[in-house]
Amino acid sequence: MSAPSAERETPAWAALFPALALAVWLAQQLRTWFVRDFTHDDFYFAYLSWLRAVRARPGVDVDALLYTPLVEIFGPVFRLRPESFLGLYAGRALILVVALALLSLVYVLSRRLGADPPWALGAVCIAAWQGDFLLRIGDVRTDPIATLFLLLALGLLVAPDEARLLPAGLCFGTAVYFNIKLAVAVPALGLAVALVSRRAVLLGLLRFGAGGALATLVWDGLRSLSDGWGPIAGGLRALLAAPPTGSVPVVTDFLRRAVAAAPGAGVLLVLGAAGTLAAPFLTPGREGFAGAARDPRFVYGSAAIVFVAVFLRANPYLFPYNFVVLMPILAPLLPGVGSFLPARAPSLARAALLALATLLPVSEGLGAFVTASGGSSSGSGRRPPLPSACSTGRECTGVASGSRTGGCSPAGFPRTGPAAATASPTSSPRAACPS
Repeated sequence: MSAPSAERETPAWAALFPALALAVWLAQQLRTWFVRDFTHDDFYFAYLSWLRAVRARPGVDVDALLYTPLVEIFGPVFRLRPESFLGLYAGRALILVVALALLSLVYVLSRRLGADPPWALGAVCIAAWQGDFLLRIGDVRTDPIATLFLLLALGLLVAPDEARLLPAGLCFGTAVYFNIKLAVAVPALGLAVALVSRRAVLLGLLRFGAGGALATLVWDGLRSLSDGWGPIAGGLRALLAAPPTGSVPVVTDFLRRAVAAAPGAGVLLVLGAAGTLAAPFLTPGREGFAGAARDPRFVYGSAAIVFVAVFLRANPYLFPYNFVVLMPILAPLLPGVGSFLPARAPSLARAALLALATLLPVSEGLGAFVTASGGSSSGSGRRPPLPSACSTGRECTGVASGSRTGGCSPAGFPRTGPAAATASPTSSPRAACPS
């Protein structure tokens, strides 16, 4: 699909603006990735991986009923090296690869939606330099992995030749299995399937749903070999029936915070979304309105907006790490800003607009950039201790949540918060200690 005229003539040299910003971002990430402080989420990943490594029975030995594939993958690492930080560093290495793949997919999706290379790089830049994304992308969580599969599903639905519904369903099912909260994307993906399925909407939805169900059955089938189906069914019942608990921010407060932190990027994304949705109807083809509604720009733009709206409404845990999910979904909409330029706008004006779309997110993300450069993911400035910080044989002790005292906690990890905060209520303080 050809790009809109407002984007097609953006001079190639304008790509230097986002390219330089991304080079600085990448250099900073590579320099600090393995020396940042470990967060509570990192230690919770380690705790669950250790439970999996010692074959703790779900629902019997521990309260945890659902293990994500990420925990399954790293369980053997923690069993082989139980009193080492090797598992955590290996997890961070995997997340680094996933983060780079995620941003690369933002570029590919932007190109598929009609953006030229300079604007596609600009889309990557606005995602990478968002403050919360920059700080939390290094956490060993399932969010970036699940978002990668969600973007793959969307990319397959807006394929240039024909939507690949069954593979898209497989990718979506995998995304949900890595992170159950992405199940809120069902309305958005359903809308995209309906738009690209032409007249066979029901058949398209069935094919997509079959792919999602197959992916879920494959993962659960593998788990059932070791745990049986009881913990899987019990975990799903507990997940679907339990009401949200804890203190959570109100959606309006969350949006106010997000806009206050990056107003320029917010305006750019709103304009980009409007331009992406409107562009197919401003230059309709021979099929008229129906063809414009199946245009990849309209399909993706509609799905992205519905996803964000449902996500903010339904997801009770609207914390900074959620931007690791939101920004890659929204970023491919940025090139739609170019649709607001007149068709005869000079090349210099197009380059200036791209420079503005690059410099605004970078300037708003500088604070987070400085924080991450100091080796922190939360502003505390603490560095992770070396793998030898806790000696073998030290007795594990219970630690109050949020404690910053020294010493060793379960599995030999430093006493910086994971012990009591992550321990199962039915487990003793020594439950995660190596045998």
